[in-house]
Amino acid sequence: MVPKLPGFVAVRKLNILVPPLPQKDLLLQTFHNYLTKSTDPADNYQRLDWLRVMALYLYFNQERDQVFLSEMRKILEDWKQMPTAGPLITEIGYIEQWLMLKYE
Repeated sequence: MVPKLPGFVAVRKLNILVPPLPQKDLLLQTFHNYLTKSTDPADNYQRLDWLRVMALYLYFNQERDQVFLSEMRKILEDWKQMPTAGPLITEIGYIEQWLMLKYE
């Protein structure tokens, strides 16, 4: 069973013209760079943006980079301990479910 996508990940519901995505390798590299350079967002809005990129990375990436995924899991654990992370707990849980799928 595939877990629910986090609510902040937009799903196309209309047939609209969307510019083509970059090649998969370039897209994943862009996501990877963003995730590794901005692991300490200043507020929940930036954390939510980071979680959005993480969800997209997990969705498009078919490989298992265990080192990278374990680092991302540690970041999520740290965020759950923050007193200001209350509104993000559900979204963090969705990402953790996707991470568990990658570990299996």
